[in-house]
Amino acid sequence: MSLRPLLAAVVAFMVVENVLAEDYSMCRDEGCGDCPVTLASLGTGYPECIIYNTDDVFGGQDFPPSELEDFRAYFDVPQQNTDENCNVIIKSPAERGRTACGVVKYAFHRESCGKLDLAKTFMVQFCCGFCDCSAAGIPNMPGCSAKFGALGGGGSSGPLRLSRNGTLITPAYEGPADSVDETAATSSTDTTTGQPGPARLAAREDKKGVCAGDWTPGPEPHDDSYIRPADGPTIVASEVDGGPEGSEIQITRSRTQSWSTTMEMSLGIADVLSLGLSFSSTFQESITDSKAYSFTVPKGEKGYVIFTAYLRCSVGSGTCNGEKVEGEVCTPYRAANGELAGETSLVIEG
Repeated sequence: MSLRPLLAAVVAFMVVENVLAEDYSMCRDEGCGDCPVTLASLGTGYPECIIYNTDDVFGGQDFPPSELEDFRAYFDVPQQNTDENCNVIIKSPAERGRTACGVVKYAFHRESCGKLDLAKTFMVQFCCGFCDCSAAGIPNMPGCSAKFGALGGGGSSGPLRLSRNGTLITPAYEGPADSVDETAATSSTDTTTGQPGPARLAAREDKKGVCAGDWTPGPEPHDDSYIRPADGPTIVASEVDGGPEGSEIQITRSRTQSWSTTMEMSLGIADVLSLGLSFSSTFQESITDSKAYSFTVPKGEKGYVIFTAYLRCSVGSGTCNGEKVEGEVCTPYRAANGELAGETSLVIEG
C-alpha cells in the first residue's frame, strides 16, 4: 500500500497546527488591536473551496467601510515559516463558478497588519512549500517540476474556516469549484485578435505513441475533462501603483504555458496523444501569447500584476508500454477570441 496519502495527511496536520497555533485575526482598526474574526480550522483541501459572504462575516460588526469594495478589514498575520515557504492567501471575489473559485488578491508571508478591501465574497487559503504554493497561485515559486507540481487534495495547502467571537461562521458555499466552460473562459485581454494559434498537435506517421488509447477518467469528483488554473502564475508587471485616481498600465510581457502531467512514466507528446484523451484533437504542447494589452490598477492599490493561464485537464488511468499509468494530463488552450486562456489580476503583498 502506498504511504503517500498517509504522509500527505501527516504533513497537512503538522502544517495546520503551525498555521493556527498563532493568532490570525481580522480586525477593525489599523493597529490590529480590535479583532473579532479569527481563522478557525482547515477545510478539506484543494480543490475544495470555502467561500464567505463579507456581510455574513463583517456586517453589523462596526468594520470600517471601504472606498474600493464592500468592506475593509485589517489582517493580523504573524511571520510565516520561511523554511517551509508558507503563505496565507485571500481571494476576493470568490465564486464557485470561477476556476479554483477565484484568483489571489492578497498574499502574506511576513508579519503584518495588512489592509484588506474585500468584495461581496472572499476565501482564505494557506499553503506551505514551493510546489503547493505554486499551485495555489503564488507566482515565481522555484523547485517544482511541471511533472510533480500539481497541488493534490490533502497536501500542505487548503481553505480555512472563520469564527467570530469564538463561534464558527457558516460559509456561503463549501465544496469544489463548478466546471468551467472553456469557451466562456477569459483571456489575457478584452479584445479579439486575428492571430491564429499554433497548429494543433497530431500523431505523426513516423512516430506512434506507446499508449493503448484506453484512457479512463476518474476517480470522482472529476469529470471527463475540467478546467483549472496552471501551477505558478507569471508576474507580468512589478511594483504597480494605482495612485489616488487609479491608473491604466500596458502589459507587454509575453505569456507562455506548456502541457503538464503528474504521471510518473516518461511520456512524449506522441505518447500523450495515444492515451485516448477526449480532447486529444485539440491538445497543444505550448502556447505563447505576445500581444500587449491594458490593465487597470484600482486607486489606492499597490502590488504586482500576475497572469494565470487556464489548463484543460483530465485525471484518470490508461495503459502505456503494457503498464498501467495514472495521474493528471493538462494542456493549455485558447479562449474564444484566440488568445491564451487565463486571467490577469493584481496581487497586494504583505
